[in-house]
Amino acid sequence: MRKTVDFWVNLIDEELHLTDAEQVRRAFYAFAESGKLQFFTEDETGVFAYVVTDDLRGGKTLAELIFYILPKYRGDIRLVKKYIQHAEMLAKENSCNSIKIGGNIGFKDAKFLGLLKRWGYVDDTVTKGIV
Repeated sequence: MRKTVDFWVNLIDEELHLTDAEQVRRAFYAFAESGKLQFFTEDETGVFAYVVTDDLRGGKTLAELIFYILPKYRGDIRLVKKYIQHAEMLAKENSCNSIKIGGNIGFKDAKFLGLLKRWGYVDDTVTKGIV
């Protein structure tokens, strides 16, 4: 699992210049060691990393940690839909009552959020930056 974490964190850091890639790596190692970290890919076009965890309302949620599509495959709505549908299938298989996408980085791309809203998702995160 560490090789998978290293591969994707290195690739994402190369493009996005993570604030602290080593801290991200350590967090993912901890999730992996707990047995909760899972990954899937659609034909090696990117990665969707997630955990299934209890929520505070007595249910379970599938929480996305990384949803990254390689630059050469971006722009294909059908590919994004495949990833989302796969995540929804996994959520159902794990008896989850919700899926959380983009909450870990506060992702606010209007086009992406518009797609998710069209597919039944709601923007329910409130964030305030603390300097």
